[in-house]
Amino acid sequence: MARQDRPFRGLPVFLTPQSVYNAARKQCEGTFAQLEGLMKHAVFLGALLGLLALAAACGGGKEAIAPDTDSEVSEGETPVALPAAVALPPDYPADIAPIPAGARIIDVRSVTSGGEISTFVTYLTKEDPESVADFYDDEVPGEGWEQTSRVSREGDVGAVYRNDAEDKTVTVHAALSDIYAGYTVVALLIRVPE
Repeated sequence: MARQDRPFRGLPVFLTPQSVYNAARKQCEGTFAQLEGLMKHAVFLGALLGLLALAAACGGGKEAIAPDTDSEVSEGETPVALPAAVALPPDYPADIAPIPAGARIIDVRSVTSGGEISTFVTYLTKEDPESVADFYDDEVPGEGWEQTSRVSREGDVGAVYRNDAEDKTVTVHAALSDIYAGYTVVALLIRVPE
């Protein structure tokens, strides 16, 4: 190749954009793998938070059990009817992620993809977000399970539990409801092999 045919004149032949990219990629391969792992978790958390927002706005699904207006209302506020309660499907993995007594389940969805079943559950409870997270600390099965993260920020609490041996994950997000006074909205994501 003649010197004037090279797009980056003055640079040695070995410093082409492709060679610089390849060197940087080789040096950062471990970082790329970590970022890909973080992105997978971010996508699932984004989906979980989106489902929480959708459930809070729309209120749920099939098999209605009856709405009520049990929200605590301050003087001058208009009560907001709670969404209809829905039943858990018979194959819900209650042994992995139980729903506390008194909770009002407002949405349940399940998706099977890539050999994995992802179940999304949204419910309302009168317990505060920290108490909800504490409930799952106590109730997620002990043997083989570990809490991989727990984050509390401005009244929101998120926790992730993982069982690597069985390739199962439970993700919990609890936040005080902006719509239903006196309630916490809880979103669960349970991922198990098909």
